[in-house]
Amino acid sequence: LTRWLRDTARDAGRTALAIIAASVAFEKSLSREDYEAARELCSDEAWPNLRESLLARLMVADYAPERIDILLDENRIADAIAVTDREVSGHQSPHDTSLLRLARSACHGDPDWTIGFALRLANPIMTEGRSNHYDLAVEWLAVAAQAHAIAGRSGQWREFLDTLIKPHRRKHKLRGLLEVLRTIR
Repeated sequence: LTRWLRDTARDAGRTALAIIAASVAFEKSLSREDYEAARELCSDEAWPNLRESLLARLMVADYAPERIDILLDENRIADAIAVTDREVSGHQSPHDTSLLRLARSACHGDPDWTIGFALRLANPIMTEGRSNHYDLAVEWLAVAAQAHAIAGRSGQWREFLDTLIKPHRRKHKLRGLLEVLRTIR
C-alpha cells in the first residue's frame, strides 16, 4: 500500500506525501529498491537528512537482506563491517556476493579485518573437501592475498600460502588453484 501511495502521490505532484510514503515503504521492506525510490523523490538538499534517517533504521533492523549492498552503495564500509561482525558467523555464506563485495571494498581501509573475514569464509570449503566449491574458496583467498599486498605483507602471504598448501596437497584440484595464488602481489 505504501508503494502504491508513494507512486500515486509522485504522479500527482505531491512530493512531500510521496517522500513520507517512500520512507514508510523502506522502513517496512528495507529493500534496495525502496531505498533508491526514496532517493529519487528527494531533493539534493533534503536527501542527506532522509538518508541518515533511513540508514539509521537499516542499521538497527534485525533482518535486512540487502543491508550490506545499501551500505556499500553509500560507501559506508565501516558500518557494513560492523553489521557483518555482529551477525552470527554461521549465517554468513561464502556464496553471498554482497559479502565478497564488502571484503573487496574493505581491503584498503581495513586489510586485517578483510584477511580474517576472507579466511573465515574460505577455510570451511577447503577443510570439508567441498571440491565443487574450491573455486569460491580461492576467490576468497585472492581477496586475502590482495589485502596482504595492500598492507605491505606479501611475504607473510606467501608463507601462509605454503602452510595452507601442505595439508591440502592431496586435493589436486585445490592445490592447483592455490598454486595460482602465488602470483598475486
